[in-house]
Amino acid sequence: MVLMGLRVAIPSGFLMMSKMHLEMETLMEIRISMLVM
Repeated sequence: MVLMGLRVAIPSGFLMMSKMHLEMETLMEIRISMLVM
């Protein structure tokens, strides 16, 4: 039971991390493009 929970929790955690990272990157890109404009 615990192993199954960990197997589900770890990938979802990685997905959340990668999603946050992608959002941060897009925000940075938007800011840079605004500065360039």
